This record gives sequence, structure tokens and C-alpha cells, in this order.
Amino acid sequence: MSLFKSFKLHLKKSGETLNISKARNILDVLIEEGIEIDYACQNVFCGRCAVTVLEGADNLELISALEEDVKIKCNLGENQRLTCKLRMKGDVTIEL
Repeated sequence: MSLFKSFKLHLKKSGETLNISKARNILDVLIEEGIEIDYACQNVFCGRCAVTVLEGADNLELISALEEDVKIKCNLGENQRLTCKLRMKGDVTIEL
């Protein structure tokens, strides 16, 4: 699959849909598009960029050991993922 293939990221609260390349992480695109999201380190350490995945969790990269550690440390739920390093491999809907 080409790194330039794009997928749809649906933002449930705002109703917006963004096209995101497989090569891009979700947080960078949200920032570029002016979508308000809490973040700090942009490097999986702080947990502030977490979002709840409503649909398409199977279309996201597998969770890394580091992300899993941060999720535990920050008391994040099973359906929450960190957008700073998260790449898509299919369409996804998030609560944002």
C-alpha cells in the first residue's frame, strides 16, 4: 500500500472529515487544520493528546508498548489512543 494513500478521519462532535495520508500522524494534521486539541510533548510521553476512538479502531496502527505504558499511567480507557504518533490504515471516527 502506498504511503500517499489517504483515509478519512471523521470528527464526531464537529462533523468534519479530514483526509489523512498513511504517512502522517493524526495530531500533526489536526494542528495544521486548526482543530483544537490538547497536547504538549508530541512524543507519546504526556498523554494529553488522547482521543476516544468511536469507529475504525482496527484501522489504526497497533498500540506500542510505550503508548500502553502512558495509557496506564494516565488512566486512559481502552478506546482512547494518543494522536501524536498514531497513523491510520483505513477510515476512523473519533470523539472530537
